[in-house]
Order: sequence, then C-alpha cells, then structure tokens
Amino acid sequence: MRKVPTGIVGLDRMFGGGFPENSTIIVAGGPGSGKTILSIQFLMRGILDGESCIFLSLGESQDRVQRNVETFGWDLNQITFINPLKHTAKRDAGTSLDSVLGGPSQKKEVVTEADVIINLPSVTRLINSHLKGNSKRIVIDSLSTLKMFYGDEVKKRRMLFRLMEFLIDSGCTCILTSETTEDTPSLENYVSDGVLKLHTFIENGRKRRAIEIQKMRGTGFDEDMRPLKITSSGIEVYNEELFTE
Repeated sequence: MRKVPTGIVGLDRMFGGGFPENSTIIVAGGPGSGKTILSIQFLMRGILDGESCIFLSLGESQDRVQRNVETFGWDLNQITFINPLKHTAKRDAGTSLDSVLGGPSQKKEVVTEADVIINLPSVTRLINSHLKGNSKRIVIDSLSTLKMFYGDEVKKRRMLFRLMEFLIDSGCTCILTSETTEDTPSLENYVSDGVLKLHTFIENGRKRRAIEIQKMRGTGFDEDMRPLKITSSGIEVYNEELFTE
C-alpha cells in the first residue's frame, strides 16, 4: 500500500509512512484544536511534491484563512482555494458552434462559487470542476457545516456515504475536518477510512495538546496518544513520547 506523506514527520511515523493513498480521513476536534492548520500543512506538502491540491472552505474566506496561517510561511495562492459562500465570480456562459447548429455542446461547463447552494450535489460539482490530472489531495473544511444543511440522521448518513464515494472516485487522498467536543463518535467516523482526534487539555491554566489515531482501515498504526504542539513552522507531533494527562 502506497503511503502519502502528511507534512508532519511524527504523524507519518504514527501511520508507518503517512496516510494510505486514496483514503478519506476525518480530522476531529474542538475549536482551536489545530484542524485547519493540520489540513493545510498536508496540502502544502503536496505542493512540494508537485501535486495540485484543493481546499474547500465551507466557512472562512481565503483572506481570513491566509491571515491565520501566514505565520507558518504558507501561501494559499499555491493551492486551489474554493469558497462556495463567496458570491463574486461570474459565469462565462459561452456558446459553442455545435450547440448553435443543434449538435451536442463540446464546451465544458464553467462552475463558479456564485452558482453554488450548500448541498452535496453542488459541493461535489464544484470540486469536480477544479480537479486536474495531477490533483492528489483534497481538504473539506468543515464537514460539520455541510451536515447542518441536512435535517434528519437518515439524510445525513446518505449524504456522507455519497460524499465518501465521490472522494474515493476522485483518486485523491482526502481530509475532512469535523467539529466535535464530545466522546460519542459522529456519523462520519463510521463511513470514513480513518479518524484522527485532536485533543486539548487545560492543566493548571496551561493548554496541552495531543493527537490520537482512532481508526485507520487497511494499515497498522500507533494506537497511543502522542503530544502535539503548534510551532512557528506548523504542527509537530512527538511520536516517541507518550501523552499523559
């Protein structure tokens, strides 16, 4: 099984080399736990390897995310940043000669952020329109936002299964962030290939962080909780140290 480097050396060692290629990984944690930082660090490693990488933000704008990560020296212009909530793009309708003559149009549909309603068909259509031959990594931030647009649990489960199928068919290795503060597993934990949990603890007024691999199909992994720090260069995982509360 080919492994995809995550951009975090200690995390790669916990997985025995990185994420399994073409897998779907849930990165779960509470607010401020480092989910977006880990996700973008994963994409920036892909850029170093000459890959095309997609970041789909279902919340913050590119400018806001850039401000949050510029201290790490990352330039989001190097990745394909998609924000369906941004209503600035214009559709280039265009008309091909074939369509004028009554034949099938050969012009590829241009999908822009202005066309998007937040649901599964629109999100997958938008991602698909940005996929390239060398697209290898996708991040969706966050899955929790997408789930808000689906009412009951049956609809959410159906949506999640279809989303995972789409991502696997893309051939990319994918991260989906998930807001969670409770210990009860979310629906996405069951349908994804892997689950990473980012923990934050407050001890004597001091914040301590840890990372845990809760699930990963098809490969062995480190089952111990390991210390994590957010440094000036991004996330660092200390895979040779045990985290003790």
